[in-house]
Amino acid sequence: MCKPGWLPFCNSCYTLVKSMLKWSQAQLHCQSLEGHLVSVTSAQENDFVVKIMGKERNVWIGAHGSGDTFEWDGGDLWGFSGFPASWAAPRSRECVQLTNDGLWRTYPCHFTPIFICEVEVNIH
Repeated sequence: MCKPGWLPFCNSCYTLVKSMLKWSQAQLHCQSLEGHLVSVTSAQENDFVVKIMGKERNVWIGAHGSGDTFEWDGGDLWGFSGFPASWAAPRSRECVQLTNDGLWRTYPCHFTPIFICEVEVNIH
């Protein structure tokens, strides 16, 4: 069961936070809500998160890294990727934004878009 203002998908709840924060600040905000920046681990979840965005152009997601090494803020295994085929891996550490066309882009982590938090739901 999700808290008011949160939307369910599979075993998690999601909320769009319209505060414009740096990636590390967004990470701390999600942690204060007992969650993490969203980990997008499938095409279906990617589509769901794009729907949450509504008319917003881009949001921080929980991916960060450099070169070919990226990881999720929430600790999920890296597998699915929404980077476009033409994407060039960054040489320095960057953070990832999801755009409203469903693709991922890397940006310097000090940029300040809005973001989506995810909380796993314990199903007993």
